[in-house]
Amino acid sequence: MKINSPTPKEHFFKANEHYKNKEYSNAEREYRSAIEKDPSFSEAHYNLANLLLELNRKEEAEDEYRRVLDIDSDFVEAIINLGILLFIKRKYNESKNLLSKAIEIKPDDVLIRKYLEKVSSIPPTEGVPPRRFPAWAKWIIGLVILVVTIIMLRAIISKIGPSTQPYLSPVEEVAKAPEEYVGEITLWHFNDEFENFMLPMFSEIYPNLTVNATKIPMGELITKLESAFAAGTFVPDVFVGEQSWVKKMVQYDVWENISAAPYNAEEAAADQYDYCKDLARDADGNLVALSYQAYPGGVFYRRSMAQETLGVSEPEDVAALMTNMDDFLEMGRKLKDAGYCDSDSKFR
Repeated sequence: MKINSPTPKEHFFKANEHYKNKEYSNAEREYRSAIEKDPSFSEAHYNLANLLLELNRKEEAEDEYRRVLDIDSDFVEAIINLGILLFIKRKYNESKNLLSKAIEIKPDDVLIRKYLEKVSSIPPTEGVPPRRFPAWAKWIIGLVILVVTIIMLRAIISKIGPSTQPYLSPVEEVAKAPEEYVGEITLWHFNDEFENFMLPMFSEIYPNLTVNATKIPMGELITKLESAFAAGTFVPDVFVGEQSWVKKMVQYDVWENISAAPYNAEEAAADQYDYCKDLARDADGNLVALSYQAYPGGVFYRRSMAQETLGVSEPEDVAALMTNMDDFLEMGRKLKDAGYCDSDSKFR
């Protein structure tokens, strides 16, 4: 039986898990395996550089940052980290050049500006003859430099570690091809169009994802969802909601924030009507669902009735009188007061 070898991205994701768990030797092995299979894998080089720096292997870290920039000269996180590392290593001219490039890309970044100001304040040393100090002075100066270097090294590691600023932390995700997603998804729904139309299209794009779809009558679906949320078990990965009750469902703290990366649903839904998106936002305003349809509506009216009760009859004038639900209800009251609605709330 042939066993498929892990892909570079699979090595990369395994390395990230090891890195998070501080299993550094395993993380390094997996990053190097990813790089061996794909030498142009810039994110793997970058994360490996961060890891090596955290292990105080500065020379190797510098080499990896340079490899990143050989592959992608605009990889801004690598530019920043290498610039700071070179500052600590007292390679001030190159550090200044890198940080100057970084500040052009991220002009509001406080950390870059801080180090750029530091390196810019250091007088140029090229062409200046070295000062001569007695042995005892050299020993004291060396000790001070060592202490300062340790302090600054700890500062940069704290900035680059997994729990700090996003652009300086290890890269968590890289783009996957649809066929690289493997696994199962549980879907609860109440209509036929998913199984007959949408799921076959989904499977064409994601052939290695199995969707376990269960059709449940709408009234029962609400009950099953509430029971699952209360118990915290057997919660589906995806469910299909209905406008009248979906807002209540999305307030449960069990759903993925799809406004955030890697989903970036705000961009995907940029052209949707706001009311569709507002129904799918949680208490923090994040999208946790997306609407796949929005039905148009129309109003038919008799011109004579509109003229008598509203004082206007042209479509654009009538439309201007019902721009929101309060206007719509007020229009109904006017029609009722004019006798166009009987006691059984039936228009004549």
